Amino acid sequence: MAIYRFEAKIVKRGDGKSVTAAAAYRAATKIMDERTGILHDYTRKGGKLHDEILSPDHAPSWTQDRAQLWNNVEFREDQSNHAKTAQLAREALVSLPHELTLDEQKDLVRGFALENFVSKGMIADIAIHDAHKKGDDRNAHAHILLTLRDIEGQEFGNKNRDWNSKKQLEQWREEWARHVNRALLRSGVSETVDHRSLKDQGIDREPEPKQGPVATQMEYEGRESHAGNDRRAAKKRNQELADLKDQAKVISLEMERLKRDLAKEGRTVEVEIIEKTQALTHQRDTLAHAHAHKLRALSKQHGQEEKALQTRHMRDLKRLTDAHKQDKRQAFKALLKEEEKERKWLVDQQNSLGHRIARALDPTRILKKRDIEALETLKADQIKIRKTNAIQRAKEFRSAKDRLSDKQLMEIKNFRDRLILDKTLLTREYEDKLTLVDREMDLLAGELEHARRAAKILAEQERQRQQEKLRDDFGRSRSDDRGFGSR
Repeated sequence: MAIYRFEAKIVKRGDGKSVTAAAAYRAATKIMDERTGILHDYTRKGGKLHDEILSPDHAPSWTQDRAQLWNNVEFREDQSNHAKTAQLAREALVSLPHELTLDEQKDLVRGFALENFVSKGMIADIAIHDAHKKGDDRNAHAHILLTLRDIEGQEFGNKNRDWNSKKQLEQWREEWARHVNRALLRSGVSETVDHRSLKDQGIDREPEPKQGPVATQMEYEGRESHAGNDRRAAKKRNQELADLKDQAKVISLEMERLKRDLAKEGRTVEVEIIEKTQALTHQRDTLAHAHAHKLRALSKQHGQEEKALQTRHMRDLKRLTDAHKQDKRQAFKALLKEEEKERKWLVDQQNSLGHRIARALDPTRILKKRDIEALETLKADQIKIRKTNAIQRAKEFRSAKDRLSDKQLMEIKNFRDRLILDKTLLTREYEDKLTLVDREMDLLAGELEHARRAAKILAEQERQRQQEKLRDDFGRSRSDDRGFGSR
């Protein structure tokens, strides 16, 4: 069946992102970042099925060139007040129904982008990707990179804050569902999608947590990931919940039938016990549902905390690497400066009067040879010093990196231990409550069995009374018959 997915996120410099790199990666092309001089070449990346750029009618022609478009975005953000942490673009990631052909998928994405983005003044850079070869073959999707600034004349103007509202995002989510359902209907597919959450739809099913690109890559390589384990656990819980619901329906129907039969026989005590058992079963189901909800919330909270922890670790590592690079540059500049100073001193010595006289009195040019040897020795010493310093800095960098890695591993271990502890405590609390409910159900089962035995005894006593009555009636009738014969 068709799957609904609409994610929106911002490409930020504060996260170490570049919109030229993002555009090149999604379109599987080559873009030179004119600000940094870095060539982003993703021409060997597979999986891209289609790409195109949609611009408003008033946009200049250069907006159709992907490299010019996103380089202009980068340069425009350099002129802003927050250039280092600038928001460069918005990305919308949507899943495409596998029931549609590629041409139908193109029309779907193009129509949605024109109606909801381009008509408002945004430029939309669309790239449609096929499903991963090792993943679900129904996971075709589209990336839509969107500009954040209005076009004013031949260049970008101010950012349009109206595009950032939560209401606007909800509208886009609803509109994507409408466009997908309309495309499915045109294609003769009866399935539909819904942009609302499972809770809002009234569906009692746990939403599967997002896996993310890092965890997905790990799963493709055959390695387990924390996010992948959470997703599999959610699937298992949903399947178990569905099985329990099916069993509960069967049991409920059987209990209702038993209640009707007992009510007909006038066995009200057993009916009351069964009703209490049903209430306790409902209480047990409520406890299980509440436990699953708390477990989901806990997993979501821990997932967010782990993501923040990984982000902080990446920033710490980047900060350490940048500091090491800066240290290397400064050391190299200082070494060059010292080398230039010593070379100048040596030249001054060679040009001094005494040195010229010595050279004039030395026809064998011994002093010249000594000068050359001294210069070569100086260069060799400088190279040796440079290598020694470089080795020392590399050792210090590796040592600092190892310390940072050890610290990060310890933080991750402590975090995961805390996650296990939280889940254990939550599960223990749930099991304690469940044990109390089970005890009450056992007591009720005992009462029910006692009531059945009492009912059996009463039925046996009633049967004996009926038999005695029948014997008495039969004896009286025979006495009457004999009396009638004697008369």
